[in-house]
Amino acid sequence: VIEHVPREKAHLTLKHALDVSHDDTIMYLATPATLDGNLVWPDSHDWEYTREELAQVLDEQGWQVIDMYGVDADWQVARKMLRETNKPMFDLYETLRKRIGSPLAAAAVQALCPEVCRDLAWICKPKPIQLI
Repeated sequence: VIEHVPREKAHLTLKHALDVSHDDTIMYLATPATLDGNLVWPDSHDWEYTREELAQVLDEQGWQVIDMYGVDADWQVARKMLRETNKPMFDLYETLRKRIGSPLAAAAVQALCPEVCRDLAWICKPKPIQLI
């Protein structure tokens, strides 16, 4: 995925992916989403993009982000963050955890609340071609 591509070549990679795509292509792109600004895997990742950086690169290379969701949260950290920053989501997680168990509750809340996750899944499609 994109964090293993040298930063200066990422735009070429995304452009090439677009060049070989069709109008109905859907691209799934998974990336780390560090919570503390440090690289998740400093020995193997060339560059870990912020959400804003990756959204900009995708846009510049002709990709439209149609959805993004979170995966893989450290629930010791995530529960604290939710409690402090997103009380309604914390309450939803706690209700789901009691009713359906922690693994399913975590999966549901991660998808809805990407800001607490260590990884993001981006779903993109080619931008419509603008005729002048």
